[in-house]
Order: sequence, then C-alpha cells, then structure tokens
Amino acid sequence: MIVVVKQIEKLLNLYHDKIDIQYLEDYRFRGHRFNEGDIIILENLSVFSFNKIDEINVKFSEKLYYYLVKEFGKEYREYSSTASFYEMDKKLENFKIINKKSNRKRHFLIHGDIFKNSTNQNSENLILNHGEKLDYENWNLIKKNLNKKELMKYRTSETGILIFVDMTETDEVTYVDKFKKNTDLISVMVSERDIKGETISKDFQPIYDVNSVTNYDNLLPEYIKTNSRMIIIGEPLTDKHKKALMSVRKYDPYVRMMVVPTLDHNKLDHFFKTVKYVYNGDRWET
Repeated sequence: MIVVVKQIEKLLNLYHDKIDIQYLEDYRFRGHRFNEGDIIILENLSVFSFNKIDEINVKFSEKLYYYLVKEFGKEYREYSSTASFYEMDKKLENFKIINKKSNRKRHFLIHGDIFKNSTNQNSENLILNHGEKLDYENWNLIKKNLNKKELMKYRTSETGILIFVDMTETDEVTYVDKFKKNTDLISVMVSERDIKGETISKDFQPIYDVNSVTNYDNLLPEYIKTNSRMIIIGEPLTDKHKKALMSVRKYDPYVRMMVVPTLDHNKLDHFFKTVKYVYNGDRWET
C-alpha cells in the first residue's frame, strides 16, 4: 500500500513499539539502499524527504491499517463489505451497465494489497495496491490471476450524506425555522448516531461525511463535488425541490434520496434504520 512519508513518520514516533512497517519494494539512493521486506527505521525517512520522495510503498497489514485509521481517519477508511470472486464479478458487471447510463462513474476501492494466487506476497506478485480503483475494465485484466476462493474486502467510491434544506424564507416558513431544521438534521447525523448505536456503514465517518446544501441551485454541484452517497431532504417537497432533484436524477438516475419533512426525536431509532437501509441500498439491484 502507498503511504505518505509524513504519515509513516508520525506512526513511528507514536507507535514504534507496537508496529513494524516494511518496504514492499526496493529503494535506491546514493549511499543508501532499502530492500523490500526491510523494516522502516524512523531515522531513514529523512533520506526520502531529501530526495523529494513523498510516498513509500509498504506492506499492508491490518495492524498497520488500524493505526492509520486512528491517526488519519479522513484518508484511511474501514472497508464496508466483502465479496466472493463471483459476487465481485457480478457487482462490477452491474457497474459497467449503470455507468453507461449515469454521469457518476461508480467503482470499488480495494482494502488491502491484492496479490496473484500465490503464497509469495512480494512486489513481483502485486496486482492491486490497497485503495486502488477497481472497475469492470481492470477487473477483467486481473481476475485470471486471483484466488477464486478468497473473499475480497472493499468499499465503494461514494461516501457521505448531503443534507438539503433550502434556506430561502417563505410566507409559511421563516429563515429561523429552516435554519433549525438544517442544523437539527446535521447535529443528529453527526452526534446522535453514536448515542443510538446505529452504524450507517463501517466506512462512514460523520465528522467528515455529513455535508449541507442550502439552496436549490447548489444541490447538483454539491452532489458532484462531495461525491455523496445519499441525499436527505429535510423539509416537505415543493415544486422547486422537485426541479432541483430532477436535475440530480438526470445527472445520476441511481441517486439515493430520502425525504424527512419533520424529524421526530422520539423515533430516532426508526430514522437511523431507514437512513442505513437507503444508504446501503443499490437502486439498480432487485
């Protein structure tokens, strides 16, 4: 897996007695040689910085990844699902079909390094680095070399929830009321989720993954920019809402949406279960 040198430096400063990080390929510099399989030493990282090398290919381990998630949660996410070889083949075939019909091009991100069906896990046998994009095209290039009995860990390319409450004051609803609706939904998604114990998805991190859009014109641009997996509309639908949502659906026919006209704090369990159901559902599957 590819890890930023500064991140390795921080991990070794904090957890040098808990983890060993190994090179996954050879590195050669004038006066220095680091071999694949060697353990990375903190003092040697200055050689990479001096030679303007910002990233190092290291051997993936779940222990190493645990500390990466702990310290750099926004960049490193837990995997959300597993799939057998044949399940992955079907899922990526579905992506091939829907990606032709949508402007959003979906794919998977692999968890862990993937090697040829060999017990020798070295750089010569490396097929995919952790976090690399997996779509139908490169799947067909690599699948003949995979162990068909192993489960693959992955997460999807879409992450996060976009909360949509238009803040324009109307005769029926004041700006203050709209502001309260918006902040209430955001607060619940960021905080109450943990209190209620509902995990929307293993790779979902509310502190990073809850975004807000507050006018109709910005809905589609924010959906594209944030690559959000789901839109929650936090007020009753009007014709203006429907027009804005239609523009999103025209861009992506498979967008996940949920309307919450009012948020009942006495029924948050049901709310989170519904969010989880919609968030993890795929509208192209039956």
